[in-house]
Amino acid sequence: MGIQSPDLTIPSLGDYLIIKEIQEDAFGILYLAQNQKTKESAIVRAISTEISNDENFIIRFEVLRSSLPKLQHQNLVQVHELGYDQNIYYIAKELPAPSEDKLLTLENFNLHDLANRNEILHHIFHGIAHALHAGEQFHSPLYKNGFIHKQLTPDKIYLYLEEGKAPIPKVDAYGERFLFFGDEAQAPLLWRMAPTLYNWKKIQHEDNPQIDLYQQEPWLSPHSRTGAAITPEDTQYSLGVLMYHTLTGTFPYPPCPPPSEKNCQIDPVWDEITTRCLSSLHGGGFKSTEELLEGFDKLSSQRKTPDPLQEKLQSLVPPPGMSLISIQDKVELGAKDGPLPEQPRFRARIEPFFIDVAPVTCKQMEAFMSQYRRSAYSQGDDHPATLVSWNMAKAYCRWRSEQEGIDPDKGYRLPTEHEWEAACRGSTGQQYPWGDRQNPRQLHCGQDKNTGSVPVKQFPPSRFGLYDLLGNVWEWTESPYKAHPFSEHHEEGYGNNLFVVKGGCWMTPIENCRASLRGAFSPRVDRGNIGFRCVLPIEF
Repeated sequence: MGIQSPDLTIPSLGDYLIIKEIQEDAFGILYLAQNQKTKESAIVRAISTEISNDENFIIRFEVLRSSLPKLQHQNLVQVHELGYDQNIYYIAKELPAPSEDKLLTLENFNLHDLANRNEILHHIFHGIAHALHAGEQFHSPLYKNGFIHKQLTPDKIYLYLEEGKAPIPKVDAYGERFLFFGDEAQAPLLWRMAPTLYNWKKIQHEDNPQIDLYQQEPWLSPHSRTGAAITPEDTQYSLGVLMYHTLTGTFPYPPCPPPSEKNCQIDPVWDEITTRCLSSLHGGGFKSTEELLEGFDKLSSQRKTPDPLQEKLQSLVPPPGMSLISIQDKVELGAKDGPLPEQPRFRARIEPFFIDVAPVTCKQMEAFMSQYRRSAYSQGDDHPATLVSWNMAKAYCRWRSEQEGIDPDKGYRLPTEHEWEAACRGSTGQQYPWGDRQNPRQLHCGQDKNTGSVPVKQFPPSRFGLYDLLGNVWEWTESPYKAHPFSEHHEEGYGNNLFVVKGGCWMTPIENCRASLRGAFSPRVDRGNIGFRCVLPIEF
């Protein structure tokens, strides 16, 4: 690893009896220990000699030695002592668990099977906010404007569990960034440079020893990644990332829908507080940790017992290869400009449904039809199945239902045009799965007519985890080709037994390839640039 950990051939450090090693990482070794005076269990970090040999580290160590143990709060992992014994610098902290075998962090806490998931999440994040408030209220010669945590990551949030009680969150590592890397202006930049400075390639991690140091960067604000001094707004942003990732399992990279849209098992009241935290760098966040705590109080007062529909949605697990589309309100469809068949803009309520994350592939089509003929433009197993008429796609849906023991009349079908477009746009009604601006790196379109399709899932997924909605191949829908609601435009193809296709294909110019784009063909037509995906309705 390129580090030199302390050689602990001695059984103790200061007043702490070393019991066993817990973990080794880039900063030294963590030990389970016991205070020989109080008999209380503790965690002791013996700091790497490669860090402690730095003269600036020693200065910072002495500065923190008297102040850090004074920062006390039930939601902070209490620092008992910063000590030096037998040429080893160490930090002694409370054991944030009833016993060593019950050490648990937010990173490996299973929330999925909890019936009271939203209440537990509220308790955890409210406690973290209290810890941040306690830090900002802590004043000392070193922290004249309060202590700013800098970076919140799930592996540094311990959960103290006691039988019959909600977990108590305890925030750790609130002094290490300064101790190891320097003051506010230096720390972020030096932390990023650490692999080069210290020849570190990997950080040892208790769950995954191959985690790269740079993989911690998504938890930092874009502002702090540049090496700038950390502000309370950066910490608030980091809290927003922590909440969003815990709630949805993904980072808030664009597109960034509200958590409840990303995961219908999450109470929609989380949306406002998470969005405000993520908006902190642009003036839309909370003005202080006091206001942040008030936001949690407001969130708690808004929470109510879910109605039967919400309870059912929260219990649903999508079938393999499918995603749940659940939009709590009406979604904007159509377009306010462009070709007349796409106009006007209108709103429609879409009932929840499951949809394939990717178009049906050639390999999947051959499982249904052994004599299926692949198009010259879609030859690979993982390419979208084309040369499939609307009638053939409907037959595939019926066969798929029968294969899974589902009544074909209630089972798989093609998405309606409104369902397909809602899955593409989300509740925000944007024209692209990633936002409202064209991005040629997000889709396969604007190609020569002889280029052909590419394998599915080659481009980033949408906000719902769906692939290839725009570009690659057109997709059949269930819907007859007709005018949009409130439209006075009459198209020659309306009412001529044509069915809508959506999404465009590899030949579609990028300026046309958007959610509202419409095409239409006879149900008997099979073309080398038209495929499909399936929907599974949800019974209520």
